[in-house]
Amino acid sequence: MDSYELVLSQKGTLGAARQKIILFRRYILLPELSPFGIDVSNNWKDNDGDFVINYDPAGNKSAFIEDLYQINGDNEPPATKIPVKFDAVTTHIENANAGANTTQLFVSFASGYGAGVGDTLTPKVSHIAIDSE
Repeated sequence: MDSYELVLSQKGTLGAARQKIILFRRYILLPELSPFGIDVSNNWKDNDGDFVINYDPAGNKSAFIEDLYQINGDNEPPATKIPVKFDAVTTHIENANAGANTTQLFVSFASGYGAGVGDTLTPKVSHIAIDSE
């Protein structure tokens, strides 16, 4: 199991995380359970394109997170919201690459949900929405 485990108390690197499963815990554990994963249960924001969570007690480690997943909204078809998601992911990656917070964790979810407004969210819909800009 050690070959699949990343010790989070040490300074992690992308190289150290390769071929590992990185768990994000978005819920509070019962006191009698041993903690596991990166604790991001504090202030996770729903459907937000840019937020920060401190995940260690000393406050020295932060996770910069992009989790804008709801592509439909305000009864608009997903194709009108896909550019918003694309921009959120792109901006998040650019911020990570800017080098301002090189010791921090950046997480971006490229997935999205957009069912229920009469337009199916398919790769073709995504492609058309991005290319029409």
